[in-house]
Amino acid sequence: MEKFHFNENTGAASASFDGRLLKVGTGVVERCWRLLPAGLSTESYCYLPTGREWILPTAEAGPDWRITVMAEPDAQATLTATAATSLIDDPGTGDHLAVTLIFRYPETNFLLRYEVRAYPNAPGLWTRLAVRAEDEPERDSLPGCLLGAYCERLAVAAAAAQRRLAVGYYNDTQHRNHDDLPIRREEENREWRGRLESYDWASLLFIENADSGLALVKESHKCVNQRGIDTGAFLVKPDSVTVTGLALTPPDYGGGLWLRTDRWRPAWATWSLLYDGSAEERQLAVKRFDRLRYPFRPERDMFITANTWGSGGAGEGSRSAANQENILREIASCADLGIELLQIDDGWQCEPGAARPFEVDWTPNPRRFPDGWRPVRQAAADTGLRLGLWAPWRVDADSLIRNYREGGFRRFKLDFINLHSRDDLDALLDKVGALIDGTDRNVGINWDATEENARLGYYFGREHGNIYLENRENGPPDSKLTRLCHIRYTPRLVLRDAWHLAHYVNLNQIQLAIQNIDRVVADFSNCREYSHDYCFAIAMMAVPLFFQETHYLDDNARRQLRPIIATYKRHRQAINAGLVFPVGDQPDDASWTGFQSHDADDNSGYLLLFREVYNRQPRHRLPMHQTKSRTICFTDTGDGETWSADADHSGAVEFSLPEAASYRLLHYAFA
Repeated sequence: MEKFHFNENTGAASASFDGRLLKVGTGVVERCWRLLPAGLSTESYCYLPTGREWILPTAEAGPDWRITVMAEPDAQATLTATAATSLIDDPGTGDHLAVTLIFRYPETNFLLRYEVRAYPNAPGLWTRLAVRAEDEPERDSLPGCLLGAYCERLAVAAAAAQRRLAVGYYNDTQHRNHDDLPIRREEENREWRGRLESYDWASLLFIENADSGLALVKESHKCVNQRGIDTGAFLVKPDSVTVTGLALTPPDYGGGLWLRTDRWRPAWATWSLLYDGSAEERQLAVKRFDRLRYPFRPERDMFITANTWGSGGAGEGSRSAANQENILREIASCADLGIELLQIDDGWQCEPGAARPFEVDWTPNPRRFPDGWRPVRQAAADTGLRLGLWAPWRVDADSLIRNYREGGFRRFKLDFINLHSRDDLDALLDKVGALIDGTDRNVGINWDATEENARLGYYFGREHGNIYLENRENGPPDSKLTRLCHIRYTPRLVLRDAWHLAHYVNLNQIQLAIQNIDRVVADFSNCREYSHDYCFAIAMMAVPLFFQETHYLDDNARRQLRPIIATYKRHRQAINAGLVFPVGDQPDDASWTGFQSHDADDNSGYLLLFREVYNRQPRHRLPMHQTKSRTICFTDTGDGETWSADADHSGAVEFSLPEAASYRLLHYAFA
């Protein structure tokens, strides 16, 4: 059994193990586990800036995990290996100290690996279980249902806390495009009403007092309306909080051997974060950790994108946009506007009007692309544009790599994902890994979140790329497809989705749709009361996505778009250096609302303000983040106006927007 003390090359991150106690710290938090006969049990978790200790003395025996039958609290385990390794330039995440302990359970002949990641100066730790069989197991010897299993249990005074807040996000944005269908769900409890609270729909749980908070985040594909593959729940008792759901069984607990000898089966990971108790610090803790876990990679992800699908009314009307002549037209149009990547969506692979458009060999169809990818690749290179490609998730890695080599594609949008089992999930991740390795790590993935099927969610898989959030089409005037009214582009709803996501998700990995408002059917949407540049501005704190054939934009639209795109590109790198927060009120066509990107290292940031179309207040006092009682110097990125203002004790400053349906992008720095 190896003992270690390790903090080399990891800044504030450190780990030590003396054969009895394991301690891992980041410089902000420190967690201590005691070695028990059945595994590890957390006996201390401290927020170092204040010295606040979260773990209660408890009489409950057993480790932090339980796997039904195989790793019960009274089981006997042998610690067979320990390691601490500094991982620098890890392509899948940020630099961190990785601690690994492997236990053998002799009665059931299986191995359990416990992993801890300590990111320097992070507000918390990342932990994960993985399991593997030593011998080929008999199917009947494995529990078919892991009821009562859990991957994390912390003894905390949950009942005595002032609040417990559960948060989750919906997928199926295809059908959640209405005022009464917000993308975020929250449930807050300030009084203890029973012996158990269960939150089986949430991805985040916060337990807070006035001056301290504990956050648990399940790194999984769970969404409020789609629990996916054994994503479990947060279970809160008066003296503990437990994280269930191990991703080790199919959702129907049916076929598929979840314990294997040829590979480790990782469970869902957990982020455990500590922070000061305010709502502002709650958001900051999640986003800081999220940025470390899923670093923003501008060379891969920071592209203004256009996608060919969103102007044709779906079906063959949209597939027909994916042809050589139209793509060459779109390349010229995108280059004129300053768009940087054109993604060729569904249609490139099949005959026009094909009854089975996905039963193909996944090469460019010769009727649509008579010269293959060569002309569009050359035209893109001549204009400095990059290309992306759509494909269903079942297409094999070799076919995608072949198209990458022939077409030079930098992004792959994977669609129709439906993860029925853990085998499906593993196969998808293996394929994406092969794709990225086979393209010299030169491509990124757009994970589609538009349907209710089990896909990748919001807290999983983002080391590979962005979340393609929603289809927002125009329903072209000549279209008979009234069934598509549920995805009509509506500015306030796109803005509201981004505003809700910005509470606990970093927007710089979210693709946000922009539509040609002149072509949107004026039935369910009031988008024509706004301007083209306003609609682009909605996406500036995210990843702007023109979900349209841009050559339909007329001269007036182009005159509006070119200046704001140029302004955005000048400031984009600095915007993305900060963490983005929602400000103002929820968008509803009558609010002052927007976003703030704050760079704590530089004591500066950006404020993107919107005065919506029915708002009657040309001036408004609006609280900012991290600005309490500070003097702030502002510069309007549009007209260059500068001024200073003193924020009050809540961080609020008064702003002006004389016209309704208008916006401002302001840079700020502390005096």
